[in-house]
Amino acid sequence: MGSEMCIRDSLLVVDSLNQKLQVISINRNTMTDIKLCDQEGYSMGTIQGQICLQHAFGDGKRLSCSKTVDAVSGLFQNIPISGYLAMNMGGIPQMNDAVGGVEVTVQQDISFPKAGVNLKKGQKVTLNGTQAYYYLHGRDTEEYDSATKRLQREEQYIVAYMDKLKKVSTENPDQVTEIYNSVSDYLVTSVDFTSMI
Repeated sequence: MGSEMCIRDSLLVVDSLNQKLQVISINRNTMTDIKLCDQEGYSMGTIQGQICLQHAFGDGKRLSCSKTVDAVSGLFQNIPISGYLAMNMGGIPQMNDAVGGVEVTVQQDISFPKAGVNLKKGQKVTLNGTQAYYYLHGRDTEEYDSATKRLQREEQYIVAYMDKLKKVSTENPDQVTEIYNSVSDYLVTSVDFTSMI
């Protein structure tokens, strides 16, 4: 039995029976039906637009997430999605550092000198919080299709993070609560804590 959660431009498919995780990336520029509504949720019609725009129609929290789940579900022929998890990007450093960093093989050069971040393609590194933030958030808007490269890094990171979280939780189950608490102020989710674990 599996379940799916929509998380920032991705669909996370969890096969609980076989303890496997699959990330299906959704490019932010994917065109789909966008349901327009105001902050109170009153419908203002539907347009064709980039899926990344759906979140903007709503309250920026639960209503926006619910509308985004509907849009993602529609892309997959109305597949039922059991929940969503949205996190403000500002929570990435805490999320990353709460598990002691996440190891990745850098997929492309990432350089933000003012933040002290200089990652080179092919380098195997355990990302600290600041590095993780720029690895997941940074992209060159002057470069064509840089959003796709960022999406690939995000997918890589999510899988590596979940593997690290599984390892940490096996070694110290109580630490999972600490990890959740470290990012809870940054989260909007329909998934209860117990189910998430």
